[in-house]
Amino acid sequence: MSIPELSMVFAPLASPNKDALVYPFSWIRMEDDGSGYLISDFSEGIIGEEKCECGDFPNNIIEFYWIHEGENDEDAWECLCKLDNGNYAFYTASCDYTGFDCQGGMRLIISKNAERLFYDGLIDEQRERCLIDKGIKEKVKKVWKPSAEWLNKMKSTTASAQK
Repeated sequence: MSIPELSMVFAPLASPNKDALVYPFSWIRMEDDGSGYLISDFSEGIIGEEKCECGDFPNNIIEFYWIHEGENDEDAWECLCKLDNGNYAFYTASCDYTGFDCQGGMRLIISKNAERLFYDGLIDEQRERCLIDKGIKEKVKKVWKPSAEWLNKMKSTTASAQK
């Protein structure tokens, strides 16, 4: 089910707080130099899509749509963005109280399609956090509330299909 407010989810942030991502981004490595997280180990595509390139992530982010500032041993750092190669990306990272050098993890999901990324790349909890952070959650609840007319139509359609 697609929400009409998806265009609001992918509206670029006017003043993204990039500082919120400095800490987890500092652990990303393009080459294996023995420290940090090798990007090829935690980047992936959407199931059923050809794997997309992440380029020089995170240095190639051209638009931020959502940033959620994390905290050690608490919330994950999360970011929904567009890359300079036209692909869309969702990044999430978390670590224990000592930091990424002890216990942590990262995931980068890349897609050519923003809607597929939002629905197939994020789990329900992440989508909900995005909608709340962007101030869309209450609007979506109103949109998803089916009308009596719609419910009746669905009942008659279901009854017809069962005959």
